[in-house]
Amino acid sequence: MRPEPWNPPLELSKKEQKIVKLIKRAKLFVLLREIHHLLFDESFQQERSKMYAEAEKGHPHKGRLFTKR
Repeated sequence: MRPEPWNPPLELSKKEQKIVKLIKRAKLFVLLREIHHLLFDESFQQERSKMYAEAEKGHPHKGRLFTKR
């Protein structure tokens, strides 16, 4: 199953702003949320989605990485 593109609004919502004020240790997640539009542009998201095989929802791709040895 391919992931949906991640396109949240540029501005933090009021709820997100409250959460950001409470975060003390996970500042990386705040940074990623604030600059997501610079990192996850359309071309990157298309490339990322190509890494996932087409599969029905709830049925993961059975590739070599998932086989037991």
